[in-house]
Amino acid sequence: MTNIRLKIFCALFAVFYVYSIGEYVYDGVPSFITGFKEGYKQGQDKSNSEATDTETEDICHIYLKPKENMYSFSSSVINQFDNRPIKMEISQAITKIKHLSPLPLWIRIMYNIGIFLSFPLLILLIYIPVIAFKTIRSIVRDDIFSNRNITRIRRIGYSLLIIFGFLLFLDWAEYQMSKTLISLSDYKVIFDAKSNYIFLFFGLITMLFAEILKISHSIKEENDLTI
Repeated sequence: MTNIRLKIFCALFAVFYVYSIGEYVYDGVPSFITGFKEGYKQGQDKSNSEATDTETEDICHIYLKPKENMYSFSSSVINQFDNRPIKMEISQAITKIKHLSPLPLWIRIMYNIGIFLSFPLLILLIYIPVIAFKTIRSIVRDDIFSNRNITRIRRIGYSLLIIFGFLLFLDWAEYQMSKTLISLSDYKVIFDAKSNYIFLFFGLITMLFAEILKISHSIKEENDLTI
């Protein structure tokens, strides 16, 4: 009965995990491909602009906070149903900004490091579901307390924590670039990494689960020796 409950719990956790992480990957991979193409194009444009002194374009994903108070509704759009303005507050936006002055060297270095880190990040996002599937398959086959499963679960936890660190660095690099290029009258550009906390949460939960399995495995071995 205990094994059945554990299998049900693992199945439910797997569904929730695949949905949560999969949704992020589904939204993130097309953005990654588009962003990489734009980044490569921008790199070519910047090389040309350094020689010709022309303006270049950068794409910035920015998080915003009103300079006054929350819910100040300092922006507005037109409601096409009745052509009346709707007051709104913007919390984030994707911008494409043209600028003449080059970015500081340290920001360009961070931005290029961020592009380089995107490749191992993509590999980890593919690696985790594969290891998770193998682990769940072993649990369903009653191979629950094996060292192999504990190692797999730890690898998943480490991978999630590494992804969180990567994304934190990427967001911070983009924040530094956005803060250098963008200044708005009603909003200030802020650093916000709340969307990445799901990887930190799942990483810590997975590591905790691995330690619980390790303790259970040690107790099981002691009981087997006693018998």
